[in-house]
Parts: sequence; structure tokens; C-alpha cells
Amino acid sequence: MKKKTLAIGTMILAGCLVLSMSGIALAAGITESRAEEIALEHAGETADELIYISTKLDYDDGRKVYDVEFLTEDLEEYDYEISATTGDILDMDYEAERLEYDRDLDRESRRVRSRDNDKDGRQDRKYRDTVSSGKSSQASDIGEEKAKEIALEKAGLKASEADFIKLKKDYDDGRYVYEGEILAGRTEYEFEICAETGRVLDFEIDR
Repeated sequence: MKKKTLAIGTMILAGCLVLSMSGIALAAGITESRAEEIALEHAGETADELIYISTKLDYDDGRKVYDVEFLTEDLEEYDYEISATTGDILDMDYEAERLEYDRDLDRESRRVRSRDNDKDGRQDRKYRDTVSSGKSSQASDIGEEKAKEIALEKAGLKASEADFIKLKKDYDDGRYVYEGEILAGRTEYEFEICAETGRVLDFEIDR
């Protein structure tokens, strides 16, 4: 009888130890390297595609968080705030840095189209006038519906999952852009998309 009681006591003690260790692991949360993995997975990037990555432990509104920042070879900058306890992404900010380079590519593509469309150079003169005025050509525009599709894809959402989408066309930094916001549950997404190329220029997540 004593042996049976001892065996039961040992099993209970072992169970308590397992629960205790699980509680300690949960309290400890995720590691710095895991926070980086979460950020890279969400961004769709890999470590070998980065110019640099920086991660630091911080406190925000009483929560322990990891601030993960990295820059890709395409000069796309990401900034994540990740819960050090659960691994949830709390905030995210994305910005395409190579705006001047993109603008040069857009201008070159318009120049080639102008040259091919009109051999006598009249369209080239029109192109030069457009560039000198500082305004992007409106010949190519992805349209509002396509801009919404791109924003939803960037957010990882289906249209049915969005409670609210607001979008407007604006002129910013020498180009026309679609800028707006998406609300899904308690998460807000803000975006800026090039109206001509469809490239996401700026993207933010705020939970």
C-alpha cells in the first residue's frame, strides 16, 4: 500500500513539475532569433536578402516587445514590433526607399513608348514637357480596384475579411499614388501605392 501511495505521489509530483516548466517557458516567451524569423516570414524575405537587420528588446505600454528592423537589397525598409511573450506582430511599418530610382525607370519607360509611338519626335517633346512640369504621366494607371487588390494582398486579407476600405488618389513626391486604409477587426492597415506601377511605397500595420 505504501508503495502504491508513493508511486501516485511521484506521478503527481512529476505532473506538477511539467506544468511548472510549461509555465516558465510561457513566461519566458520567444527568443530574439525567433522574433527575427517571425518578421522575415511575414515580410516574405530571407536573411541572405538583407543588407542589415537589427533586433532589440524593449518595453511598450507595459509589454515586453522586440523591435526588429531590417533593410533588403532592394532598399525596402521594414520595422516590426513583436510581442516577446506570444510572438504576435503588434505593429509593422514598410517603406520603399528607392523612390528616385523607380521614378527614373518610369520616365525611361515613358520615353521609349513616346519614341516608338511617334517617330518625328513630337511625343518626345511632350514627354520632356511632362517631366519638366514635375508631374507623372497619366497614360498608365492601375485604377482604384487594382489598388485595393494590391493593398489587401499586402495585408494578407480577403476582401470579405475587411470591415472597411478607404482609398483616394493623390499626388505625392513627383508621382500619382493611391493612399488609404483598411480596417479588419481591431487591426488598421495604412498604405500608399504608385498609381502607375502598382508598387507598394508605404505600408503600416497598427493593432
